[in-house]
Amino acid sequence: MSAWGDIPTWITTLAVGFGAYQLFHDRQTRQRQAEAEARTQASAVSAWAGSFRAPEGQSNDYGFVIANDSGLPLRDVEVDVTLHGDVYESVDIMVLPAGSFFVELIGKGDWDYATSLEEYDKPVRPHTRTARYRVNAVRFTDALGCRWALDEAGSLNRLALALSTDGR
Repeated sequence: MSAWGDIPTWITTLAVGFGAYQLFHDRQTRQRQAEAEARTQASAVSAWAGSFRAPEGQSNDYGFVIANDSGLPLRDVEVDVTLHGDVYESVDIMVLPAGSFFVELIGKGDWDYATSLEEYDKPVRPHTRTARYRVNAVRFTDALGCRWALDEAGSLNRLALALSTDGR
């Protein structure tokens, strides 16, 4: 007997090594696919500040449009927005179904419910050339339970999930 072992031992060792490599490779592939799937849903979310210009003698409606074009609902949506130069943090939307919605500022810091653009039935004009009217950030949880943040530049980042105060 050689100090290096016999041929069946070498074949078994190589087979175990190849199996471990294959398992590791498969797990990495599945993780990449899951990340791509999650990013696909998250990247279908957009938001922008806008207003309806009312006829003379009536007041304009100011707010923001948030679009979820993923086909799946979002949960725990938070929107930070600047309107008239005032920063409003964390406009909360518990569940945002697929579609495009207008959220109107109805008072100093008070927001109406998200209304689908079809139901709102007024043309919303985007504010594109001023920092006085913009969406600063959007944070949300996708259908897979991943938490995401979209910043004012449109950059999408996955967030770490924080535990609630009761440990869940």
